[in-house]
Amino acid sequence: MATKTTSFHNIINRADEIVEQRKEWQATVFTDSNEALYAILQQIYELYEHTRSSTKLSGDVAAFMRKQCEKKRLKLTKKPTTLQLSTPEPESLFSPE
Repeated sequence: MATKTTSFHNIINRADEIVEQRKEWQATVFTDSNEALYAILQQIYELYEHTRSSTKLSGDVAAFMRKQCEKKRLKLTKKPTTLQLSTPEPESLFSPE
């Protein structure tokens, strides 16, 4: 029976260690990457806000993005907004094929 008790305690201790590793990851790597993601999304939103300053600019940008999506065969909602077109995979819209 000593083997089962030792194995049980080893598993519980290892699980506790993994939980601590997850907490450390969440407090550092996850938080840093999440902050970086939001910084990128903020930049996309700023571009979107700039296009809203002009109806013509907004229409031109949206038309360009739709054409790029069609060329890349990306699936779209029926009538996506310029902001929606900017977020799924923008590098695929602007990079050469």
